[in-house]
Amino acid sequence: MSPYVEPNPKEWPPGEPIWYDLVANVVHEAVRTREDVVDSGEERKTWKVQLKNKATGEWVVCQDLYVDKVQSELLYLGETYLQIWERRREPNKGKGRAS
Repeated sequence: MSPYVEPNPKEWPPGEPIWYDLVANVVHEAVRTREDVVDSGEERKTWKVQLKNKATGEWVVCQDLYVDKVQSELLYLGETYLQIWERRREPNKGKGRAS
């Protein structure tokens, strides 16, 4: 996996941390359709995709044809099934530095 994970040492300074940014989050929600039965087994399952707009830095949630803005603090409240991360292309652009 090293060729796919480790950056090129000619372009990336040795010892510099490798930073990743979350770009997408796939969430699953299961809602009971009948409130009067505890274990009816009848659920309405929905899938949502939370995407980061790189131009504005804002997050949106997409479900079918609906697209709404969402606060980044609320991203991790759902049951996440898949996260997509992107490695930063520029060194020294992280929030911290390795000592």
